[in-house]
Amino acid sequence: MSFFGCVALASDLAWIATAAQARSASAAGAPSRAENFLVAVAPEPRAGVLLNPGKGWSAGGSPERHPKEVLDLLGMGVMRLDWASVEPQEGQFNWTALDRFLDSWGRLGKVCNIRVNYDGVKQRGW
Repeated sequence: MSFFGCVALASDLAWIATAAQARSASAAGAPSRAENFLVAVAPEPRAGVLLNPGKGWSAGGSPERHPKEVLDLLGMGVMRLDWASVEPQEGQFNWTALDRFLDSWGRLGKVCNIRVNYDGVKQRGW
């Protein structure tokens, strides 16, 4: 789920809670003005790093470059590559770097964020 999906879900839940409270109060004869039914939610403090699997903390490159303590905190591996490195000659593709990246992070059960940069004809050397 994307960040925006989480925000939408949170706002939907807040609206549902407010609507349910308004119905309960109205049924009990209380005023039904919306400001009487606002709910303030404060997260409880916690020790350590807040983990967000599949999101949040990420690292680039091969996971072998990072200590285990860091890998335990990471939700994903990140790779940026140029299309010119994938297709160095017209019609000839080299997926070696991408395959190696996906395999190394996949063995750890981590998701991957991959960005392929493409700058049209300028980037293709052929």
